[in-house]
Amino acid sequence: MNTAAAELPMHLRDALETEREAGEQLLWVGQPDPIRAVRGEWGAFLFAIPWTAFALFWEAMAAGMGFSPQTGTPKPVAWFFVLFGLPFVGIGFAMLAAPFVAMAKARQVVYAVTDRRVLFLQTTGKGRESRSVVPRYIGDLQRTERGDGSGNLVIASPSNRHGNVQGQATENVFLGVKNVREVERLIRDAFFKDAGDHGCAKLSFGVGRYSDSV
Repeated sequence: MNTAAAELPMHLRDALETEREAGEQLLWVGQPDPIRAVRGEWGAFLFAIPWTAFALFWEAMAAGMGFSPQTGTPKPVAWFFVLFGLPFVGIGFAMLAAPFVAMAKARQVVYAVTDRRVLFLQTTGKGRESRSVVPRYIGDLQRTERGDGSGNLVIASPSNRHGNVQGQATENVFLGVKNVREVERLIRDAFFKDAGDHGCAKLSFGVGRYSDSV
C-alpha cells in the first residue's frame, strides 16, 4: 500500500481500498488541511458572535418580561417575543459551529491520484461519496503555493477552441495539500505526457495561470 495511504485512519483507508479498481495503481494520496479548508467560514463565525450575543440578550429580556411581576407584561405577549427570538439564536449557534463542522468534514476527505484518474473521496454518516476525474476531463492546472510548499491545486475542465467547456463544467480542487507543486508535477506526468494514449487531445498546462504566493 502507498505510504501516505497507510497513514490514513482505518475507515478512510478501507474506503479508498474499496474504491480502487482491480489493477489500479495508487500514485498519491492526501487530505485537505482542516484549518485552510474552512477559511471562508471564519467571517461568518466572527459575525455570529455579536449576532448570537444580541439574540441571547433579546431572549433574556423577553423571558424577564414574562416572569417578572414588576413589568406587568402579559405572559402571552412575552412568550411571543421569546418564540420570535429562538430562530435567531439557532442561526447564531449554527454560524458559530460552521467552521468546526467544516473542519470535521475535511478530516473525512481523501484526495488521490491513480494511473487512471483523479479521485475525490469523502466518508459520511451514511457511507461514502466519490467523484472521479478521468484524463479526458483534466484540463488546465492552477496552483496556489505557500511558503511552506502547501497550497491549492485547481483541476479545471478542458475548453474547446470556442471557449466552451467540454464535458464536466465544474472545477475540482485539492484544497490545502502538502507539497502541492509535487502533486501538480505528478498529475502532469501521469496524464499529459502521453495524452494520446488516453484518447484525448493534447491539453494545456495553463501556462501563465499559475499563482505562486508565499
